Amino acid sequence: MPTYPNCIDLTLRVDKLSTISYLQNRYSVPDYLVLKAVDVKIFINKLEIFFNNNLVASHTRLYGNQEWSIDILHYTKTLSRKPGALVGSLAFEQMHSSLKEIYHNFFLDKPKCFIELLEIIGNYDINSVQNTINILIQKSIDVNTENIKMILNRNDDAPSLPSAKSSMQEEIEINAKKHLSLYDSIIGTSNVEGRVAV
Repeated sequence: MPTYPNCIDLTLRVDKLSTISYLQNRYSVPDYLVLKAVDVKIFINKLEIFFNNNLVASHTRLYGNQEWSIDILHYTKTLSRKPGALVGSLAFEQMHSSLKEIYHNFFLDKPKCFIELLEIIGNYDINSVQNTINILIQKSIDVNTENIKMILNRNDDAPSLPSAKSSMQEEIEINAKKHLSLYDSIIGTSNVEGRVAV
């Protein structure tokens, strides 16, 4: 039996609104792709959009007419130039409820900072950012993009710290033992190992 594809493959052009159109419905893509051609895989329940063989967007498939599926993370470049357009935008309206809550709790009067937060979420993910915000709240530290970036960057570096610290500790221990051994040979004492504090 021949195999049948479970999706439709199309090449579509991104419009000036950073969306593609399929069967009267629109789906957002990252705003750096405006006026470029993208490859689209259309499944029964979703659309996957590729640029240069890289997945750049995924949407639940819409079956209505003139509906829009907008991901606010696709518009960070555009919004950074026009932060005042954030709240009235369709992207903001369709934004996930957890992001809206973060906006209303911490960035209500700081749309530029919120757009910077969206870029951070694009580099990490919403769960990492929410966990970081919870850490800042628990420690009574101001929730802002600088503090969020600082904790996320520290967590990125964390895996390398224990090994660096232990090798430095080993080096200190070795040098301390050498010095104690030298001291023992001068004054004639013994049991160097027992005196090294660990």
